[in-house]
Amino acid sequence: MSEYRDEIVNAIRSLSGAHSVYEVFDDWVKMCALAISNAVDVTPQHQKDREQLFEATKKKYTEAEITRFGEMLGLLTLEAEEGFSDILGWVYMHLEISSSRLGQFFTPYHICQMMAKMQKIEEKYEFYEPSCGAGGNVIAMAERLHESGINYQKKMKATCQDLDWKAVYMCYVQMSLYGIPGKVIQGDTLAKPDKKMIEQNTFYTPQYVLQFAHF
Repeated sequence: MSEYRDEIVNAIRSLSGAHSVYEVFDDWVKMCALAISNAVDVTPQHQKDREQLFEATKKKYTEAEITRFGEMLGLLTLEAEEGFSDILGWVYMHLEISSSRLGQFFTPYHICQMMAKMQKIEEKYEFYEPSCGAGGNVIAMAERLHESGINYQKKMKATCQDLDWKAVYMCYVQMSLYGIPGKVIQGDTLAKPDKKMIEQNTFYTPQYVLQFAHF
């Protein structure tokens, strides 16, 4: 296990004080997701809404703290380069901020790997995750394809959804870092979909935009 994830945990704890550990983590992954999205999603309304949310969140912190947020994203990127893993799920659980009342526990990555190994491998693979959490299952499936000699960055397409915005941001950031083509949607998977709301709440990964998006 790399030391980078431990540095992220320590950095988030060190930034808490005026804000809770939960709030710092939530704001950090939110700003990371919004920044990535606005770099690739050229839909004018998406860019406007997400830029406004980014700036509103940024105002809560000092310039030094925002700089630290950027350094934490760098650490996350370095950790992702070490290999496949649900890094943010691990960080979230180790910060001990999960909600047992809501039954919010992220599946340990080795369990995700086990389930991925039980799946039939195809040359082109479409993945649907109705309760994505931090994206552990989709990352494990990408790893499985990679190990099978399949370029998941070109042959895989993932559609992920979660009711919790925090999970949407976590999943989107990690899919983006691993170059997984896909979209992450905030919404109730079991409810009748509102097409307008789904589009508004959809985040397209950079790799998805390169291959499939036509804005």
